[in-house]
Amino acid sequence: MTTRLRAGFFVESKMKEDKEYYFGYLTHAGLEYDIAIAIPTSKLSKYIASDKMLIDFEGMEFKLGMIQTYSDRDGNDIYAVKAFAASKLQNIIIYPSQYQELIKLGHHINSYQNSMVLESFVNLNQES
Repeated sequence: MTTRLRAGFFVESKMKEDKEYYFGYLTHAGLEYDIAIAIPTSKLSKYIASDKMLIDFEGMEFKLGMIQTYSDRDGNDIYAVKAFAASKLQNIIIYPSQYQELIKLGHHINSYQNSMVLESFVNLNQES
């Protein structure tokens, strides 16, 4: 069965194409619910804060699972969040355009996992 994860904790997940992702939930302060997102495992380092060159980290807060809005040195909006992924607590920076793609991937994985649960439930009922 699909297990509800606490916001900020990502688990390794696969889709039917055998592509691997870190799947989990983040909380946006302006919303009343958590959002499922997925980061491709091969691209995680692209989101880790230490790899970002245009960001002034002075005064930034990284809260577990809670998306904070900031700007980079060029004035572009960014999201900052602390998340447990790849066996480490990571400070993650996401640009809004990336965020929309990660939400889309999260929705697909969530749907895929739910369909797998339903399929196994149907198979159990047919065996009875």
